[in-house]
Amino acid sequence: SPGFTLVAVLGLALGIGANVAFFSVVNSVFLRPLPYREPDRLVRLSSTNGAQNLTRVGFSYSRYLAVQEQQQVFSDLALSIGNAFTLTGRRDPEQLVGLQASAALLPALGLQPAIGRGFSAAEDSPGGQHVVLISHAMWHQRFNGDPSILQQTLTLDGAPYAIIGVLPEAASAFPLNQLQVWVPLPAAVPYLSQSQLDNGSYFFQVIARLRAGVSLEQ
Repeated sequence: SPGFTLVAVLGLALGIGANVAFFSVVNSVFLRPLPYREPDRLVRLSSTNGAQNLTRVGFSYSRYLAVQEQQQVFSDLALSIGNAFTLTGRRDPEQLVGLQASAALLPALGLQPAIGRGFSAAEDSPGGQHVVLISHAMWHQRFNGDPSILQQTLTLDGAPYAIIGVLPEAASAFPLNQLQVWVPLPAAVPYLSQSQLDNGSYFFQVIARLRAGVSLEQ
């Protein structure tokens, strides 16, 4: 029967397509190694607070500072938090998905910018110059891969940010694939008040790299 054959073929096509899509997600998220240097030495720190019924949630800024001061097992310890920025001055205003990340994040991942440089310690300190790293995809889609982008600025939330580098393609892999821009100074994210920073709100992500000779079992 032609009708039955058509339904069967469509059913098979949908089933095969769904399985391929599902495998692609599983492969990229669970099976494929992270595209970073020595990914087995990367760890994500989380918080557990039994009194507040919280298990393996984000990090607070105060806890990050305490770990940073006392730890001896990580070569790099990086803080980050997501943020959205309004881009103006380039056609219509547009919202960009971004990350406010400490200067240690790229070294912790074992990555170097495709062109330019990463954040300096001075830029990652209060009062530092406004600088931005743009994603590899944004560089090609908006600026045709032009290396002279390093001489330009982006106006984010009404303030000029100097473009100092382009992130490598690996910095756009899952789970960072939606991010278009990185700026420094995560503790200055505008939607958190000073009291939230001081009183331990669990909004931040912390990525660390184990020192050579240190294992998770230790």
